[in-house]
Amino acid sequence: MVEYTNAQYVQLQGMSSPVAIMVDILRAVWTEPRRCSVPIDQGNTDYQNIMALVDEGKLVIQPAE
Repeated sequence: MVEYTNAQYVQLQGMSSPVAIMVDILRAVWTEPRRCSVPIDQGNTDYQNIMALVDEGKLVIQPAE
């Protein structure tokens, strides 16, 4: 089981689109969530899981600062 919380897009200065999502990930083998950078990449399993949660209305990704 994996839980994703506190998601926010990361956008590099001068770029028009976000390049990653900063998110707290809790995996079954971890005792506490870890802050991770997940690249915006269709082949990345964490990205796929995050976007599925967004589509289901279970997770909101905050805009980049």
